[in-house]
Amino acid sequence: MHGGADSPRARTSLWLVAAVAAVAASTFAADLHLTLGASAAPLYEIAVLLGLWAPRRWFAAGVAALASGLILAEAVVTAQLPVGSTAFNRAMTLLAVWSTAFLVVLYKHAEDAVRARQREAQAYLDIAAVAIVATDRDGRVALINRKGCEMLGRAAGEVLGRRWLEEFVPPEHRDEAAAILERLLGGDLESGAYFELPVIAASGERRTIAWRSTVMRGEGGKATGVLSSGEDITERRRAEEAARAQQALARVGQMAAVVAHEVRNPLAGIRGAIQVLSARLPSGESERGVVKAVLDRIDGLTEITDELLVFARPRPHRRGPVALRRVIDEAALLLAGDHAGVTVDVQGDDATVVADARILKSAFFNLFLNAAQAVGGHGEVRISIGVVGRHVHVTVLDRGPGIPPEWRERVFEPFFTTRHRGTGLGLAIVKRDVELHGGRVVLDCPAGGGTAVTVSLPLPPPV
Repeated sequence: MHGGADSPRARTSLWLVAAVAAVAASTFAADLHLTLGASAAPLYEIAVLLGLWAPRRWFAAGVAALASGLILAEAVVTAQLPVGSTAFNRAMTLLAVWSTAFLVVLYKHAEDAVRARQREAQAYLDIAAVAIVATDRDGRVALINRKGCEMLGRAAGEVLGRRWLEEFVPPEHRDEAAAILERLLGGDLESGAYFELPVIAASGERRTIAWRSTVMRGEGGKATGVLSSGEDITERRRAEEAARAQQALARVGQMAAVVAHEVRNPLAGIRGAIQVLSARLPSGESERGVVKAVLDRIDGLTEITDELLVFARPRPHRRGPVALRRVIDEAALLLAGDHAGVTVDVQGDDATVVADARILKSAFFNLFLNAAQAVGGHGEVRISIGVVGRHVHVTVLDRGPGIPPEWRERVFEPFFTTRHRGTGLGLAIVKRDVELHGGRVVLDCPAGGGTAVTVSLPLPPPV
């Protein structure tokens, strides 16, 4: 259906009919009051020209027929016979009115043909498996297909006419994108050149797109804009990163087997031997202090070895329905035992997920521990739970110094740490365990300061 009386097409038709009626009535009235030999009938051409804005091509012909009837009616009303100059004027007016109507109909016919070709071309573009985007020399979007709209998560009307770089390219990549477009338009970069640049979707998500672009040229070969085809390779890049991580994990696993055999067991033996020897030492404070320092270092090495083994050899999952709020509360109690100066504020409704409660509790405890260390062991850590669509989001917010921009992309990498004697495996284990549950971990540094880490977990399908 094309809509009722309130549709744009219907409103346009009503406006045109009213305008034509006004012009025709005014012309007819003026023609009745003019002296013999003069005529206002040529003004009917204005009414005919209004057919250029009509949704139907034959509108102008109907107006010409109306004008012809009024011209003849005026002759009858004034009882003036069509002789002399008056007859000639009216004959010329009728010829002009019908000639104008003919030209308007031809124009509308050509306009309809162009629109049909545009719809046909758009249909071809819409079935393309890649995004198609055309921009003019000013960088404004002149054309986008359905795949491109899906890529941006926007309707075509929200994209057409907007500046591509300013609206849809992340700020840190705009200079790079502008340089590429300038080289294309200047002929320094050959058409069909391949490059990868991200776009910002309506949801705020950044998608990695593989582009191939060519220059559009007008008369004289002058560049008029750029036509680009883009393939969304976000998932492919994520899969490649996951594969690289798995390869690294396999190497770590091999190393962990060596560590377990060559380090972990001997450390346990050394610790036991030192404890036996310490019982035979004099009871002086200095001797006991040395023994305690040695045992603390051994315990630290053992902790590092255990973390390495946990990362290299994930524990088997035993999944079942888990009340998320209970898991978070238990992790918060564990943190309170180690950091009495940190207050954990949990807000939000409970949600049930299918997961391994033991592994989830360990993951949240690691996040809470990082937040507590960020506030220096004294302050507040806020936990918010919320359901968005078919996912539950748990955000851990601290008011610490935040994370420098150059480190934010690396905090979940294995062995990357900014802490003295840290292994850099805590957040890597959290990320791996969350992803094994079908979830995601996203880090953000709010403008007000601090760090926010959001864990997104899928909800079970409705029964």
